Amino acid sequence: MGETPSSPVGSWTVTAVLRDRALVPPVDDTSPSIEFDADGRVFGSAGCNRFTAGYESDHRELRIIAAASTRMFCSEPPGVMEQEAAFLDALARAAQFRREAESLQLLDASGAVLVACTQPAA
Repeated sequence: MGETPSSPVGSWTVTAVLRDRALVPPVDDTSPSIEFDADGRVFGSAGCNRFTAGYESDHRELRIIAAASTRMFCSEPPGVMEQEAAFLDALARAAQFRREAESLQLLDASGAVLVACTQPAA
C-alpha cells in the first residue's frame, strides 16, 4: 500500500482551491487533480495545463519544489485560467498537509487550507 496518514502519497481529485481568500470548488467542466508518488514526484492537472514538480515530506511538513507546467491558454470554460493560477500558487505556498481517511488538505505555514482533495471514486 505505502499510503499512510503521515504521507500525501496517492491520487487526489481537487475539490476546492483558495481563491480571493475563500475556498472555492473547481470551475465547472474542469477536473484539477494531483498525484504524489512515493519517489518524491508530484504531478497532475490544474484544470487546463498539466504540471509536475518534486516534493519533500517529513511527517506533516510538505515542500513542493521546482514546479513546471505546460503553457496552453484555455479560454473555456470561463475562469479556468484564474483557477489554474490560484492552484499553482497554492502548490508553491504549501508548507504542510493534513490527511484523514480519503481526504487530503494542503496547508500554508499558518495551517490555513490552500487546497482540499478527496480520493477519486473507484
